[in-house]
Amino acid sequence: MNKNFIKVVEGLENCEQLERLYVSDQQIKEPLVFDPNSMVMIANSLVALEAQRNRIKDTSALAYLSNNMKNDAEMIIIIG
Repeated sequence: MNKNFIKVVEGLENCEQLERLYVSDQQIKEPLVFDPNSMVMIANSLVALEAQRNRIKDTSALAYLSNNMKNDAEMIIIIG
C-alpha cells in the first residue's frame, strides 16, 4: 500500500493473520496516523512494518505491536 493516499492506518481489526504492512510514501500533506484498535488486532501476527517518509508524529499506537508479541518474536519496524 505504498505511495497511496492513506491518512489513517485503520480497519485492520479482522486482519489477525497480517504479517507485513507497507505504508511508506503516502501522498498526503498531514502526518500518517495509526489506529490503536487496528494495531492491537495485528500485533500477534505482524512481523514487518515499513512506514517511511510519512511525517509520523505520534507513534503511541505502535507500542501495542511490541506489547502483544508472542514467543519473544522479533519484529522489523522501519519509520522515518
